Amino acid sequence: MLQYRVSNPARADIVDILRLSQTQFGDQARLRYQALILTAVQALAERLIRITDAPPAQAHQPHDQKKPAPLPQSTTPPAASAQPPQRTHPRCHQG
Repeated sequence: MLQYRVSNPARADIVDILRLSQTQFGDQARLRYQALILTAVQALAERLIRITDAPPAQAHQPHDQKKPAPLPQSTTPPAASAQPPQRTHPRCHQG
């Protein structure tokens, strides 16, 4: 069985939730909520175990040590009057 630890504040919150649900909705609702909370906590614990057991990711190289590839030189001169495309949608340009 998977072992995990629930912190005291989290445990107190769970107890408060279950107590309130029992008071407002009855014993059956409390039991349903208890089962759902237990399932959720176990799923989180399993997921964390899988994450911590995963192989480490490739080390990050700081940006200042990376040498970007040079951009190719263009032989075409830039357009003299490059205009952005005109929007023709009637809602965008109402006069």
